[in-house]
Amino acid sequence: MFHNRVDEIKAITGKDLVALTDDPEVIVIDDFLSPLDITYLLDTGKSLTESISEQDVERYRLSPYCHDFIRLISYKISQVVDKNLNNLNYINLYNMKKGQSLVVKGFNLPKIQESTKATSPNGKIEAIGVIALSNAHLSVCNVPAPTQPGSLIVAKTVDVDPKTCNNTTVASSTLEEDVWFCAFKFAEHPRELNEVIL
Repeated sequence: MFHNRVDEIKAITGKDLVALTDDPEVIVIDDFLSPLDITYLLDTGKSLTESISEQDVERYRLSPYCHDFIRLISYKISQVVDKNLNNLNYINLYNMKKGQSLVVKGFNLPKIQESTKATSPNGKIEAIGVIALSNAHLSVCNVPAPTQPGSLIVAKTVDVDPKTCNNTTVASSTLEEDVWFCAFKFAEHPRELNEVIL
C-alpha cells in the first residue's frame, strides 16, 4: 500500500516518508500539517461539534464533508492510503488531559444511519491515519510512532490480525501536558446514499 508507492505519496504530500514496520505497514510523514494548519484545524474542529466523553477523554466527531479545510485534509489522506473519500468514516478529534491514556479498540465499523441522506462507511477497517496535533505518545496497531506536531502516521490494516495487536487500532498517553490528535479510519464498504431521504 505504501512501500511500492513512495514517489507517488511524496508527490501527494510534498514530504518524505519514513517506514516504521513492514507487517503491518506503518509509515510516518513529518510536517504533514504546518503549525498554522494545526491551529486552524483545532479552532475549526471544536467549533463544528460538541465534544463527547470517551474513557474520560474529550472526543469531537467530524464529518469529512463538514468544512472545506477538513475535506481537503481528508482527501489528501485518502490519496495517501489509496482509498476513496467515501470510505472514510467520521473523523475523531481527541483531547487528552495531563496524565490520561486512551486505547481505541476494534477493527470493524458498523453500518449506521449517519445523516438523513446517507449510511456510514462500514466493515473491516482497511487503513488508519493519525495526525499528531501536539507533542504526543502515539501508537497505531501497537506500533509506537515517533511524532511531532503535524506528523501523519498511516497504517495499512486490511491484513492485520486483531489478535496480534490486542484488537487495538490507536493508543496514546500523556505525561506533562495535554495532547491533541485526530484519527481517520477507512472502511471496507463506502458511504451509501439513501434511496429515500429520511
